[in-house]
Amino acid sequence: MSKPTLKHVPTAVVSLAVVGLALADGAYALTARGILAIAVWWAIIIGLGLALLPFRRPTREAYITGGLFVCLGVLAALSIGWSLSPERAFVEFDRMALYIGVFILAVLAGTRDNITRWADGLAIGVAAVGLLALASRAFPGLPGGDEELSLIDPQARLAFPFGYWNALGVMLAMGLPLLLRTSVAARSHVARGLAVGVVPAVSAAIFLTGSRGAMGAALVGVAVLLVLARPRAATVWAAVCASAGSAVLVTITLTTREGLVGSSADAPALAALGRSFAVIALAVCLLAGLVYAGGMAGARARGLSLPKLHLGTSGKIALGALGVVAVVGAVAAADPGRVLDGFKQVGFDPEGRSLDLVSGAGGGRYQFWSAAVAEFQAYPLAGGGAGSYEVWWAANPELPYLVRDAHSLYLETLGELGLAGLVLLLGVLGYGLLTALRRLRGRGGAERITVAALCATLLAWAFGAGIDWMWEMPLVTGVAILCLGLMTGPATAAGAPASAPVEQATARARRGRRSFNVGVAVIAAAWLVICAQGALLLSQLRLEDSRAAAGRGDFDAAAQAARGARTLQPWAGTPYRQLALIEQDRGNPDGARRFIDAAIEREPGNFELWEIAARIETAAGNTEASRRRLERSRSLNPRLAATATVAG
Repeated sequence: MSKPTLKHVPTAVVSLAVVGLALADGAYALTARGILAIAVWWAIIIGLGLALLPFRRPTREAYITGGLFVCLGVLAALSIGWSLSPERAFVEFDRMALYIGVFILAVLAGTRDNITRWADGLAIGVAAVGLLALASRAFPGLPGGDEELSLIDPQARLAFPFGYWNALGVMLAMGLPLLLRTSVAARSHVARGLAVGVVPAVSAAIFLTGSRGAMGAALVGVAVLLVLARPRAATVWAAVCASAGSAVLVTITLTTREGLVGSSADAPALAALGRSFAVIALAVCLLAGLVYAGGMAGARARGLSLPKLHLGTSGKIALGALGVVAVVGAVAAADPGRVLDGFKQVGFDPEGRSLDLVSGAGGGRYQFWSAAVAEFQAYPLAGGGAGSYEVWWAANPELPYLVRDAHSLYLETLGELGLAGLVLLLGVLGYGLLTALRRLRGRGGAERITVAALCATLLAWAFGAGIDWMWEMPLVTGVAILCLGLMTGPATAAGAPASAPVEQATARARRGRRSFNVGVAVIAAAWLVICAQGALLLSQLRLEDSRAAAGRGDFDAAAQAARGARTLQPWAGTPYRQLALIEQDRGNPDGARRFIDAAIEREPGNFELWEIAARIETAAGNTEASRRRLERSRSLNPRLAATATVAG
């Protein structure tokens, strides 16, 4: 394979990985996430061991950012010792290990020579996901189309292929700065035009998700890019063309063709609407791309250039003052008290059928966030332990939902890992962004807009993660962490200053020894992480085998598989819970009682285990013991019934 062909490998790998993981529900399931984590850490081992990665000595900024990240992971691991749910704490540690692996891979594989390929791969992957999502709505016969249309009663949010509309919307919003970057940095006019032309389709998909958080993330990402990018005039022109096309496609086409947003029309009518929409969307996208590429090409052919948008100190101060006045005026006009009262309203639709983009209801977030703050107040220093929010909410519910996540990464971290965890998390993100801003100094052209786009993408994710459970969506957060690694690693670092030949030789030898030591340490850590990930993954697979065997009445095979899961995770309560259910189905109350007691010993705060224990005692005729255990279950879950709605 020739060198010109090899240089496109990062683009192809990244874009295909994004699309593949999106089709796997964003790797949300524990098994999918475990396979992804093992693949990432194996890529690090093989890449270092066989010198397949273009390894450069990590920068000081990468060491600091990665060090803070590792400290956060260690804190999550240590919290297993005090967590309200040790089993969930281990799961959360494994999740964090995946993200640390993505960060390390980006640092080790990203170089100044291939950084544009990484950025292009992310842009292509996100654009492809947006087109797939939009196609599922326009063409009901495609995979995902039937699932989405079945929810239209009367308005369904676009969720394919993620299965969660907010995650899809935030993911697409993160791609907008990357696409605008390609429209300015790409070498060919065709590539530039395509990058702008696909934005209206991505914007239409964001609109169909009905996600206000995604729209906010899109505004954050594009605004940051426009502020940081150079050449600013070309970036603004790309944004104008893309925004105009988006406005046409969203405002005119989608809002006038209500069948695509929600309709009671029959399948043939919906299919016809989809086909006509696809034609209009294609025309709008082509027009936006042609206008942008044609304008840029025409200006260059005439020896013209777009006017430079440069603001002096006075202009920046004036613009900043104008922005402050505008924000203050908007806040005053919005009546903060009324907005807060509206935000406290739940307005939660568990099936995601509400597409009210102007509603001020928080969907229960005020209550979710309040619970996280309450957990922090109870455990201020180190929190209730990683993964403990679900248990805390069950014992202190503010709404009749079963809630797994606080719908805010920062508040959930505050509650689960306390002030120490929040400081580490903000340190990781804050130092990474500060590094990117420092690296923008003195940069111009493609280098600057690439760093700016990575920074804008990370901030768009940071906004989305602050108001929803993006941390639990590995693909969405993985893209952000990948950007963080590229921002702080050698990929965006300035070149080293020239030195004398002898000094260069000495420096190379020193760097070689350090690089070897770093490589050995990373490989050793990778083996440990793979073992942890493998234990969790294999345990989950054994539990799935056990449930399947129990479902067909093969209790011996079910018990054997559950014991295998117990061996892999002796600290977890779920294998013992499964064994208790198997023994109950066998008609062995003594064995069921022994296993459920073992499960409760490992997770005493899990109300479901106490409820199962109560059922076991009832079946055994122990009425008083059943009553006591049921009372304990209700004390751990005072408001929620077992059939309550699950929210995130």
